[in-house]
Amino acid sequence: MTERIAQLFARLRPAKVFADIGCDHGYIALRAAESGLAETVYITDISEKCLEKAEKLLQPYIAAGRVKSVVCDGFSRIAEQVDEAMIAGMGGEEIVKILSAAAQKPERLVLQPMKNAPALRKYLVSAGYRIAEDVTFRDGKFYDVVVAERGEDRLTEEELFFGRTNLAERPQAFLDKIKGELTAVDGYLAVPMKEDSRAALAERREKLKEILR
Repeated sequence: MTERIAQLFARLRPAKVFADIGCDHGYIALRAAESGLAETVYITDISEKCLEKAEKLLQPYIAAGRVKSVVCDGFSRIAEQVDEAMIAGMGGEEIVKILSAAAQKPERLVLQPMKNAPALRKYLVSAGYRIAEDVTFRDGKFYDVVVAERGEDRLTEEELFFGRTNLAERPQAFLDKIKGELTAVDGYLAVPMKEDSRAALAERREKLKEILR
């Protein structure tokens, strides 16, 4: 099991109905079924061919009725109310699109956006979710994981951009990520560019430096 899978699974909680949206190989769903973490586990993907990989891995649980496989976009063909869902490995804007289209949104979400995390955080708060955890971890490269639960919340500009837990606890993976971004920004600023682009990068650089102070 990869560190990424371990980090994501560790943030799941017991649920009656759990859905792994865009489940890829189905490793998270397998752990959820094996551990009895959820009574019913849904695996979904928009591609029938992609879903076949997870179906092969989970075949004993599918045969037993514990796991249900559905070819669909997001939650569109899940008939039951989902208590908890995971959406991992997609861009933040794509995750927003999936959640926005859901007729009934889960009470709890474990999300791992590959990019555009600020857009996802902004949407979650506007959609009636409270950010319970928002932290960076490392498994070869850096990943953000956002855990959200139903409730009211407000995020500062810094929390929206960097993640609440990162700012409060300053995990090493987050600091290493910021150092890498700062080095990249310094490189960009060393080459000619339009003044408005330079000003935006300079502002970004100051924000990154502030985090490391």
